[in-house]
Amino acid sequence: MFIFCQGLLIFKVITFNNKMTSNMGEQLLPIVPFGKYKGQPITTLMHDTKYLEWCKQQEWFQKYTIVYNICVNQTITTSNQNSKTPEHNKLQNMFLDNKLLEKIIKITNKNFIYKKNIDYYNVRAEFEGLFNWDVIIPDICYNKSKCKCNWKLKEEDSVCDCGEGYEDNDDEYYNCRNIYIEIKPCLGDDYPSVLRKMKSQIELTNISLKKKRQNELDELGYKEGYVGGRNWAEIRYIHKNDDAYKGKFILLIKDFNSNNTTKEQLIEIFNQTFIKVVFINELFDNLPSQIIKNKTEQITIHSTSQQEIEEENKLLREKNLQAEEKIRQLEEEIQSLKIKNKSKSIKDFFGKK
Repeated sequence: MFIFCQGLLIFKVITFNNKMTSNMGEQLLPIVPFGKYKGQPITTLMHDTKYLEWCKQQEWFQKYTIVYNICVNQTITTSNQNSKTPEHNKLQNMFLDNKLLEKIIKITNKNFIYKKNIDYYNVRAEFEGLFNWDVIIPDICYNKSKCKCNWKLKEEDSVCDCGEGYEDNDDEYYNCRNIYIEIKPCLGDDYPSVLRKMKSQIELTNISLKKKRQNELDELGYKEGYVGGRNWAEIRYIHKNDDAYKGKFILLIKDFNSNNTTKEQLIEIFNQTFIKVVFINELFDNLPSQIIKNKTEQITIHSTSQQEIEEENKLLREKNLQAEEKIRQLEEEIQSLKIKNKSKSIKDFFGKK
């Protein structure tokens, strides 16, 4: 299969990339190895709440570690998918901006040797992906056909200005690891439950990616120790492109408040499980001025609107006071007229004796 990536014709084999349909996703889920739903995806078991509760009470259930962790920690949501908060949705919607996608890719790959060779032009975000990841950034491409100084891509006959020469004369494009993101607008001392949930998600994701790789090799007829044959180029590419079947995992936080744990400790705790903690303010550091301007304008517009509302309320209060004063004056006039027009008695005509 031949594809274009950043204007170059490259040879790349993708057996079922971008074919992760709901059916495929179900096939990649762990299979129940026991009882009533043996041989079926775990979601089938989780839909039967009575049977699931019964299983949780059985001692043998804990022996099936993967299934047990998913059922107990509820990594896969089987009911209401619309329970996200508005604040969560706002943070998720930020990833519609390609500049922010580029920023988080750079943060995630800051120690990657080919970080300046990454193609940011076609990156995209998937929302509410497999295993309940809030955001997935898939299919991040890079190549190795640049000089060691990471200067711009050279023409075939050009000479590198730094004198180092090409690091690798490989025109193929490879995949960086997919990025999987969990979003928490506010996190506190409940962070252990988030950590447990993410560990289960990571375990499921790694199983899925490993199975995907094996399926591709199986479809190409690969056997251990196999060399040569008409599919050898494709098999070799899969072996070379190993990062396509691995992930990087991020916990994105807006506010963190804890009486017992510092931000630095939180970062280290999650790092022990290879989860990178990123705070929202990090995404806005060193962003292009236009992005910052847009964000600032949004805040200014919101502030201006609030100010206009307050001024409107002030005017209404003043008008209300004026109306009350007018009513008081009218009441006095009415009272005065009543007294003036009051019927006189005989005593008023003849006076007091």
